[in-house]
Amino acid sequence: MDGFTLPKIPPHILQPGVKKEDINAEAVIEAWISKLRQAFETKSFIGNLDDLFIDDCWWRDIVGLHWNFSSKHGKEDIANYLSSAPNTLSELECSRSGGIKPFVIEVPGMIWVQSAFTFKTAFGSGTGLVKLLNVEGNEWKAWTVFTQLEKFDFQKDIEVKRQQHPATLSKNNSSSQGPATQESSASRDDLQVLIVGAGQAGLSIGARLHHMGIKTVIAERHARVGDVWRKRYLSVRLNTPTYTDHPPFMKIPETWPRWLSGAQVASFWEHYQEMMGLDVLTSANVISAVYNETERRYKVIIQRDDWTMTLYPRHVVLATGVFSDRPIVPTFPGQEQFQGQIYHSSQHSTAQSVQNLPQKNVVVIGPGTSGHDVAQDFVNHGAKAVSLVQRSDIFFLSAESCEAIQLFLWKMEGLTTEEADLIGNSTPLAVIRTMSIGMTKAMAEIDKDTIVGLKKAGMILNTGEDGFGLADYQLIYGGRYYLDQGASEMVVDGRIKVHSCEKGVKELQNEAVVLEDGTQVKADIIVLATGYHSNAETVEKIMGSEVAQKLSSTFGRMDSENERDGWWRPTGQPGFWFMTGSFMWCRQYSLALALQIAAVEKGFNESHYGKK
Repeated sequence: MDGFTLPKIPPHILQPGVKKEDINAEAVIEAWISKLRQAFETKSFIGNLDDLFIDDCWWRDIVGLHWNFSSKHGKEDIANYLSSAPNTLSELECSRSGGIKPFVIEVPGMIWVQSAFTFKTAFGSGTGLVKLLNVEGNEWKAWTVFTQLEKFDFQKDIEVKRQQHPATLSKNNSSSQGPATQESSASRDDLQVLIVGAGQAGLSIGARLHHMGIKTVIAERHARVGDVWRKRYLSVRLNTPTYTDHPPFMKIPETWPRWLSGAQVASFWEHYQEMMGLDVLTSANVISAVYNETERRYKVIIQRDDWTMTLYPRHVVLATGVFSDRPIVPTFPGQEQFQGQIYHSSQHSTAQSVQNLPQKNVVVIGPGTSGHDVAQDFVNHGAKAVSLVQRSDIFFLSAESCEAIQLFLWKMEGLTTEEADLIGNSTPLAVIRTMSIGMTKAMAEIDKDTIVGLKKAGMILNTGEDGFGLADYQLIYGGRYYLDQGASEMVVDGRIKVHSCEKGVKELQNEAVVLEDGTQVKADIIVLATGYHSNAETVEKIMGSEVAQKLSSTFGRMDSENERDGWWRPTGQPGFWFMTGSFMWCRQYSLALALQIAAVEKGFNESHYGKK
């Protein structure tokens, strides 16, 4: 798919004579951590990791040892990584409580010992997680190790002060829309961070930075926080359950539906901004951000209605989404003779507003989430006929299979959200891609009846049989799958007709869409669910072509270690960061990004500006 050779999973078995009931998980973990502690104390890594790791081993690190994300494979690479680390680990201790204490983990065909551990660095503290395999007799060695920094020591003083003084909300919040905000905290010379975008990404990193005492302003182009959701089609629903979507420091109410509507999402994030006391400039379009290398600051021009303001932050965080806001709008031969209406799904509000809908034939081009949702909306409101045009195969998964296989950690009894995040992130993404093949097949088995019906209806599906799993599509394509919110039943029973053609649309006629295979589909309304252009456009628009060209070759793609290039980590442009992702990713990786920014601001990481 991307030329990367997926790793193999080593055998997870017990050696002859070792019985599960005889394993003392805590003793096994304690013995291993003692060896790791000694290795850090003596700094003896190169050539000395045989007692700690199997040959096919991994160490994933998120801002623990280096100010970056990294996944190292094999003892040699791990040894070099640990030896060169600017942040050595000390005071390593086994975690003895909660869902991350030492456990013997057993799943069909696999068994290992797993535990979290805590550590300290010169600047703060963090948590790690190790998975040990039984290699010989009662000997255990690490298959995977994970470390992540979680808190700086200076935050203790901030938390003490926070407890001693009454809380105050920002004077410049989402209700601030007039020129009076020119005198707000946004115009001070000590502004450290400007965040562009007040969606889940911008608000999550904003809350993290605010909690660390970093002076931060968020610029939101819409009139209210949450408008990005209010302006989407009315039937939009999240395709992730609420228990996976909690933001930093706050939980979505348990009494809310498991799958939130767009209106609920908008209300929640507006409330979140107010509760967190975040400084948000609304109706604020960021026109440009130019870096001054001498001053190590950006000059940011913001347009607000008929006047502009200039800010001088040391950091700019782009939090405007995985893609740009410019829709991909293909044109087709014969489009000028088409008698009906054609528009992009970004312009869709509700099928209820369409006049004479029971007499209208609707064709939706693109079988992703938006395509399914829009088609479902037209069926629900009584369109004469609804068709879905498909070019490439997609993954289908039901809510049941997704929750049982892919999201099981976050609904597991005895695990907190934070513990599930730790365990989920502890596996290197390269390994997750391999594991995802089997998980995808398991989900397909749960959904087999629906999949049979979808295929019979003409939909082309991927079920992992080609050697690629759902994770490959999520990580590399960022789409091409549908988590069922009701449209699949309509496909199976024929209320939504599927027309699959690898070469897509050949032309438009007066009242029809003609596919390359000759199929003619009657159409009065055509909706283009064809996605959006790359976020590189947003980078170029705000940062300029020089910065965009500098980042364009790799930005957002998987690097050689299968970590996401430029997301939540250094981009290569001083003071410029990118925050994006699902609600879960925003919760998890906003912490890592906030720690990196704070490390620069506090002088912990001088290498950010080229110093060693």
